[in-house]
Amino acid sequence: AVLPRYAFGFGASRWGWKNRAYIEDTITKFRERNHPIDYIIIDFEWFTNESDYKYTKEGTQYYEDFGYHPLTFDEPAKQLAAYRNKQHIKMAGIRK
Repeated sequence: AVLPRYAFGFGASRWGWKNRAYIEDTITKFRERNHPIDYIIIDFEWFTNESDYKYTKEGTQYYEDFGYHPLTFDEPAKQLAAYRNKQHIKMAGIRK
């Protein structure tokens, strides 16, 4: 199968997305400066509020393995829809 068209485009990836405003400011700067951007890749900051490196294989009861971190995605459905529909940006999250 061939990858989706946007996968052949230009993306921005970094470690250290601080919060929602930082993500949106970065996307806005790309658009305002007419830099090509089709997607952003967000490292571990998108999914959790703590590192799970020290957990045993059983994990913990309170840990949300595939939840959203409230600083970067306080309204995940609304944010992702806005990135996709208004700014034409896809988002991928890195998960170890």
